[in-house]
Amino acid sequence: MKFGRNFSDSWCFQDTAVENLFISEYMCDAPGEYVKVYLLAQMYASLGMEASEDIFASQLKTTRLKVAEAFDYWEQQGLLSQTRDGGVQLQSLRAQFCHGAGCGKPEAAQPKPVQQTFERFKISDEQLSALFTAIEGLLGRPLGGSELPAINALIEEDGATPEMIIYAYNYCVGTLGKEKASYVGAVVRNWVELGLFTDEKIDAYIKNCDARHAMIRRIFKELGINRNPSKPEEEIIDRWLDEDGFSMDEILAACKKTTAARSPSIKYLDGILKNMHEAGKAGRKPLADDHPVTVAIVQKYYDHIREENKKKAAARREEVYAKVPGIKALDDEIREAMVGMIKSTSQSRSEDAAQYRNIRSKKAEERARLMERVGFSADYTEDKYLCERCKDTGLTEEGVRCSCYEQRAKEAKEWQISLQK
Repeated sequence: MKFGRNFSDSWCFQDTAVENLFISEYMCDAPGEYVKVYLLAQMYASLGMEASEDIFASQLKTTRLKVAEAFDYWEQQGLLSQTRDGGVQLQSLRAQFCHGAGCGKPEAAQPKPVQQTFERFKISDEQLSALFTAIEGLLGRPLGGSELPAINALIEEDGATPEMIIYAYNYCVGTLGKEKASYVGAVVRNWVELGLFTDEKIDAYIKNCDARHAMIRRIFKELGINRNPSKPEEEIIDRWLDEDGFSMDEILAACKKTTAARSPSIKYLDGILKNMHEAGKAGRKPLADDHPVTVAIVQKYYDHIREENKKKAAARREEVYAKVPGIKALDDEIREAMVGMIKSTSQSRSEDAAQYRNIRSKKAEERARLMERVGFSADYTEDKYLCERCKDTGLTEEGVRCSCYEQRAKEAKEWQISLQK
């Protein structure tokens, strides 16, 4: 007898093979959402089809963040690898378990990569110039000579996009108070290595790593709450730390008073802290006498110092441009020469790079002479810091508290008192 079967050519009626090793060794320990992502990736790989994270999220009724987290999880487990060009290469478990263990030569598994949506960015001179302008707007000052090539290298050598770099400067300058190109560059390279090429991914990563959220997780742990905080809950905790002036030790001590509650919650804890706050206000001496200034207040004071310095630098720059119109023209020429030098260097056009470097040097010397001739120092338009070591951020490049912190804390207390009057 002759047997036969009719098969449909449609992909949805075909089979996706899953190794038993995955079921026995990996599946049971993995989160269910991650298992779904892995199985869907296996299907696309076996079919040789391409799919973006958006497609994964849509088909699995989840978010792009969850999809990205799943890929990271399986990469850590050794079941796949994510390539710099945005591909996902699934690994053969048989090869991993049997190679060198008496199982014979492993078969070469060659699934086609599941393509994600990111490619190395190619930037033009105009785009690079626009990027520099955007960053200067965030810094409130012109970029220095070493900053420009460092920023360009993030694109040409590390594969970052202009959007990532602008986001990094926004985050580092606005949130961390760090504006050195070396610091921002380290942040960008870390994001590139982690595959954080979208604002959504970066937002999620920062939120997960942010110190404030570490505090929030600690509070939730003390209360026995095993979930992420809601937006209103985050706002309540922010109020405790920033407005009410509670320290983490005080909040954690209050957490111990929630044991009488059947289901401790942020709202219940807020009631305890409100009573503590009102009791404290009733018998509190003036802030200058006994109330220790909080870290949040000191950090706000550092932010205030930098903001004032930026305003002063901008005013000095406008003063110079008004009195000596030729300075602005020289600044524009210096910047154009720097852009040309950077592009020429990245494209290995050494003669052009040397020419641009020579133009920049001559223009910078001309600018310094002109500034001094009209009675200004060469660095008159640059930012002036109270502390050169930390650039008025409170943290050194090594990430440790600066020696100026104690003095700034004293000033912050007086500053806070003046705001309350």
